[in-house]
Amino acid sequence: MYTKWYFAILLSIVLAVVSSQNTTTTASPTTTAAPQTTSQIPTTTSTTIKPSTTIKTSTIEPSTTTTVAPPPPTPPKPESWNGTVSDQNTTCINVKFTVQIDVSYNNTNGTQLLTGFTVPSDAVVDPVNSYCSSNETEPQAIAISFKNEEHTSANLTLVFNNTDKEVRVQKVELSFNLTQELFPGFHDPTLYGTIVTISRNDLSLFKVGLAHSYVCSASQTADLGGQNGINDVKIDFLDSQVEAYIHEGKPGQFDSAIDCKSTEISDVVPIAVGAALAGLVVIVLIAYFIGRRRSRRLAYQSV
Repeated sequence: MYTKWYFAILLSIVLAVVSSQNTTTTASPTTTAAPQTTSQIPTTTSTTIKPSTTIKTSTIEPSTTTTVAPPPPTPPKPESWNGTVSDQNTTCINVKFTVQIDVSYNNTNGTQLLTGFTVPSDAVVDPVNSYCSSNETEPQAIAISFKNEEHTSANLTLVFNNTDKEVRVQKVELSFNLTQELFPGFHDPTLYGTIVTISRNDLSLFKVGLAHSYVCSASQTADLGGQNGINDVKIDFLDSQVEAYIHEGKPGQFDSAIDCKSTEISDVVPIAVGAALAGLVVIVLIAYFIGRRRSRRLAYQSV
């Protein structure tokens, strides 16, 4: 009897245990993992671009701006000038003319420029370098000292000679101060302030017979050449009346004038004379041959 109760109690215990296991076992919900959709998104690498701060160390060269020299000044209008040279109250040289002086030179660029000046009306005779001569075979000279508008001092000297009673200016000498105002941009600036002297002693200007004055309205030019950076110097004498070797002369008084046009012999005259002589020779020869032929005919007829 006890065995039945024992089995009944044991069965109930087993059933209780089984039922408790069924009630305590809770099915856990199934968690479905979402599929991973790993889309291929391009990776964007954000690169921060910093502004360039590179400092260029450039060498700044000193300014080489070339200063262009101004052009030479325009020469003033020539003025009439007259002067005399006397010795012991007796005038030996009388001069009246207008003088234009042109000087060409090169600037620093090698370009030839032209400047010039004139003999002003207030120029004076330099008594030191002017002289008469008691002997007519010795030279006489007049030296003119002046300053131009650019304050350039200058001296112009004319030396006369008397050969076979014909008076002429054989030598012309010009000296002037080389200033920056008168010669801007001169190719050698170290010469500024120096005295340039140019002369020529083989000229034949104002040629006239002794005891006469030379008169000419046309230009008489003395080309002196150049030196020391000066290319050429030309001196034009206009409206001239010149006389030297005057006997007991007085200032401003000239002997009888000989115009330059009357001393110039035209080339037409010798050409015409030569043509006339040639024509005369031809005529003589033709007459000779004609006469000779006639004489021969007469001789044949007589035979």
